[in-house]
Amino acid sequence: VPVLIALAALSWFATRDEPDRPIDFGEWDWVLITDFDNRTGENVLEGTVEYALQRELNNSRFVKVVPRDRINAALAMMKRPPDTRIDGEVGRELSLRDGGIRMLVTGRIEKLGNRYLVGTDLLNPSDGVTLASFAREAEGQEDILGKVGELAREVREALGESLASIEESEAALLKATTPSLEALRLYSEADRLMRTPERPKAAGLLEQAVRIDPEFASAYLLLVYLYRDAGDPVKTQAALEQAVGLADQTTERERLFILATYYRYLDDPQREIETYELLVRLYPDHGWARGNLAHLLSWQGRFDEAAPYFAELAEQSPNDLFNQFTAAQSLSFVGMDDEARAFLDRTEALNPFPWLRAQITVLPAVVAWAQRDVTASREFTDALVENMEPETLLAQQELFTQVRSLYLATGQLERLRQMSGLRSGLGWFDAMMDWSMGNQDTLLT
Repeated sequence: VPVLIALAALSWFATRDEPDRPIDFGEWDWVLITDFDNRTGENVLEGTVEYALQRELNNSRFVKVVPRDRINAALAMMKRPPDTRIDGEVGRELSLRDGGIRMLVTGRIEKLGNRYLVGTDLLNPSDGVTLASFAREAEGQEDILGKVGELAREVREALGESLASIEESEAALLKATTPSLEALRLYSEADRLMRTPERPKAAGLLEQAVRIDPEFASAYLLLVYLYRDAGDPVKTQAALEQAVGLADQTTERERLFILATYYRYLDDPQREIETYELLVRLYPDHGWARGNLAHLLSWQGRFDEAAPYFAELAEQSPNDLFNQFTAAQSLSFVGMDDEARAFLDRTEALNPFPWLRAQITVLPAVVAWAQRDVTASREFTDALVENMEPETLLAQQELFTQVRSLYLATGQLERLRQMSGLRSGLGWFDAMMDWSMGNQDTLLT
């Protein structure tokens, strides 16, 4: 009898009908994929199935998948740690706080004998109502990733993506990043670590992944960045060569990111920019590509072109404090003051840290200096200092440091020295400054 009950339950799980309620979802709306409920007890499936679904949906040119950085920013607003499990309840709260997530995708995987059943639900975050359910049966572990691909197609159809668009990308999707569940599990954990202070630990996981699947191009690509961080040019070059050599076996999204990285190491910024521009145009949810493009344009002094990308990055992560301020700063540099003000307001609402609050306070002086209006920068800084009691300014250490930096940047060394006099005792920097101004006694003492 228990076996019959289990079979009946699994049969129901696999064949539920979709409700009649229409799905309100538009092109480039956001979906949040929650952590799947792994009921198999098999560790290799923990976090792997939902990651596989995310990578499938990432290749859609209709759906945008909420990236981990945006999830972490929302968790911080909820005063939850970044390793919080995103189950259906947490996912719904996160979606409501975020305000821009249109659909919640939950899922589960079960096992009976050698068979696996993988299912997904589409939920409306505003009321928690299930709008559609899909499931597939896999004959064994080696069949699971293929079934996840079929589920991704069902989800895309349900959200309103055209069959023509889905079929156009399916040829690339069949090239699946890796056929190995264990390699994908290691990669997904490494991808998570890449966004944390434990980033260096990701290298060991990725090295295991490419030993399991030597043709895992995206794993080699992440190793490029990690080996570069570690200052190992030999390993960096070897990993890059592997990634580029395998690029044509990946999806278009992965291939373009590999090529952009390749052009970086060829020191070909124009081709790198062009590749990132294409990648962002085809896949607007690719946050790394958008961020890299914005910074690359800034480094070349193309601030007018960079500012919109910084703004879009901030729009895609409305709870990310640093993205909001960076957008405000970049828009201010190009004279888009009204747009910058909106992002500054968001930054203030996110309760910035003291040093960032200090940067907000002196932003007009920084902008004037960046625009080569040294007089305006000096006047703003002088007015700021004159309107504060010395004790108050000194107590706000972060603001005190910013003011000193502005005096140095605008060549007001006497004013900088006066600021130093507010403190008891002089540091090495003040001694060196005195020495440069002809007072060697300070340095000697």
